[in-house]
Amino acid sequence: RLIGTVRYLNIDTQEQVIQEMEKVIKGICTSYECSYTFNYEKGYPPVLNHKQEAELILEESSKLPEVEKAEKIIPVMGGEDFAYYLQAKPGAYFFTGAKKEGNHYPHHHPHFDFDEKAMPIAAKVLISAYFAYQEK
Repeated sequence: RLIGTVRYLNIDTQEQVIQEMEKVIKGICTSYECSYTFNYEKGYPPVLNHKQEAELILEESSKLPEVEKAEKIIPVMGGEDFAYYLQAKPGAYFFTGAKKEGNHYPHHHPHFDFDEKAMPIAAKVLISAYFAYQEK
């Protein structure tokens, strides 16, 4: 039994991955004269920000003195249910930079912790973006 996840940045890639995985599994099983069951459960889609909303977040966050740095980053291959919101409505997912000094545990780890001082700053970014969005 093999279990894993597949992450991708392009929606079309998922179907190609499913087809290629089945080909490889079938080929190996055929060559060893064994059977298989291929059960691919589609997980979260990629988080795809909308350009206008992402630029708005960058623009508004760079205006706030509390924000030390606002920048585009390379895509991250995490799984995030926020992707479903972005399929329904234009928006942007952004990181708050809340890493706590000395805490190196990843999200969802029992010892994960974050710097709570980042939360009011993130709220200011959202409020600022909201008002800027209303003016457009």
